[in-house]
Amino acid sequence: MNIKNFYENGNIYATKVLLISDDFVLERFLVGAQNVTALSLGSGYITSAAAHHVVLNAFKNLAAVSFASGFSFP
Repeated sequence: MNIKNFYENGNIYATKVLLISDDFVLERFLVGAQNVTALSLGSGYITSAAAHHVVLNAFKNLAAVSFASGFSFP
């Protein structure tokens, strides 16, 4: 028996909907996580997904000011 279409809650779907791989799910999850991080950074509302980016950017800014002024730190 081969399934050609399936019916759920009044909708008819093709069988290719059932052929979702683990890689596809992981890829879509990562895209969503990247969007959450970008939205957090863009809005200024820090979430756990964006916190390490904020700390890294702050360190880069501190290093740039330090090198420009001639001050050094260990």
